[in-house]
Amino acid sequence: MFITRNARPLLSAALVLLLVPLLLALPEASTSGALALGVAALAIQAAALLGSRRAPGVVLAVVVVVDSALIVASPGDSTGGLGVVLAAYGARRELGRTRAVAWLAPLVVVSVVATVLAGPDAGIDTAWLVPFGVARAVLLLITPALFAEAAVSRAQLVEALRERAELAEREQAAAARHAVQQQRTQMARELHDIAAHHLTGIIVGAQAANALAERDRSQQRTYLDALQTDARAALDHLRLTVGLLRSDESADPAPAPVVEDLPRIIRDAVERGMAIEFRTTGEPATIGPVAGVVVIRGVQEALANARKHAPDAPVTVTETWAGDHLRVVVENGPGSAPSLGVPHSGYGLAGLRERLALVGGTLDAGPTASGWRTTLVLSVTVPAPAIKGDSE
Repeated sequence: MFITRNARPLLSAALVLLLVPLLLALPEASTSGALALGVAALAIQAAALLGSRRAPGVVLAVVVVVDSALIVASPGDSTGGLGVVLAAYGARRELGRTRAVAWLAPLVVVSVVATVLAGPDAGIDTAWLVPFGVARAVLLLITPALFAEAAVSRAQLVEALRERAELAEREQAAAARHAVQQQRTQMARELHDIAAHHLTGIIVGAQAANALAERDRSQQRTYLDALQTDARAALDHLRLTVGLLRSDESADPAPAPVVEDLPRIIRDAVERGMAIEFRTTGEPATIGPVAGVVVIRGVQEALANARKHAPDAPVTVTETWAGDHLRVVVENGPGSAPSLGVPHSGYGLAGLRERLALVGGTLDAGPTASGWRTTLVLSVTVPAPAIKGDSE
């Protein structure tokens, strides 16, 4: 049964007072003048034990002195022994180890001396006085203190385990929050890529189709077909992105884009009405799959920005394989058509810069004398067989 810290003094005093009826029940005690001394000693010890929470060292000293005085005044009377045990246990529970030892050491000497003085009158052989006194002090003072030491160590261990469990729980919660935040950031980037690439194309195509409504019906139908293609592609990408939130692992995800898809990405943009010149130089090399995705997303972001801010401006995409790095430059000139007025999301270049940093790449984006330039630089590994790129 667990005993609270506040209840321990009251319980100790009650246990000592329970010895009073036992004394009264002993036949020899009822006719002995030591009865009054024993009851008085128990009463003093019980009263002192009530304060063991506030002043455990002082209480231990009072209880031991009362016990020693009773032994000397009434040789052989160990009625006060229980109070000594309870006081020694309580002193170690309330005091630190060093302070408890500082109180116990002199009181052990007091107890041994009192036992030695009362020993001859109690019938103890002279040769056994000191051993008996030491044994009694060990039994009444040192042994309870050792039990208290074990209890304190166990309590400290339980507290340490509890704190460790709470720390692990907090760390687990923090890791879960971090994972959720990473997933949200990834989803925001993917959704931005979809909006920037496909929806911007839809806006441009719709504006072009509206302008051609009265002049060139066949060209208008071409733009409307491109609108449908962009809309279907955007819907497919949205479905794929939303599917990442599901726990169904049986569905096969669509393959991620690779750097070899760059000519196709540019062809698709040209079919939507952009004027793009694609140049590739150097011997293609191998880059990681994540880096390939970053290159494709970076080019899509740059083309989408050019389409939003300078819809009719010519764009040049230059892919350069040079030694241990790949450099992709997307540059557009001035445009005569007004900007599409698409709101700035805040995820474009900032998200691209973060992605490049994850694969050891860099991003440089800024205005030029006549337009805007976006430069992506990534490290490559060993050379791979040459890949024929389109130049349009």
